[in-house]
Amino acid sequence: MCRWFNSALGHQFLGSTNDTDRVPTKRIYQYGPNGVRDGRDLRAALAILAERGRARMEEDGRRRYVAINPALLADRG
Repeated sequence: MCRWFNSALGHQFLGSTNDTDRVPTKRIYQYGPNGVRDGRDLRAALAILAERGRARMEEDGRRRYVAINPALLADRG
């Protein structure tokens, strides 16, 4: 996931989510790379991204999101 997150495809996928810094995990499970379509694998990838300051998991009630570092989004556009 880390390689995908840094790639142009990852930025295109993340950029197609209404210009927000949060992506629902449901969207990642459906449209993300095959390597993170399992909850355990997604959590492992997010742990690495959190260590690097790129993304983290957030919960809003029962909904879970991947929050992207806003500084990374500013670099894209």
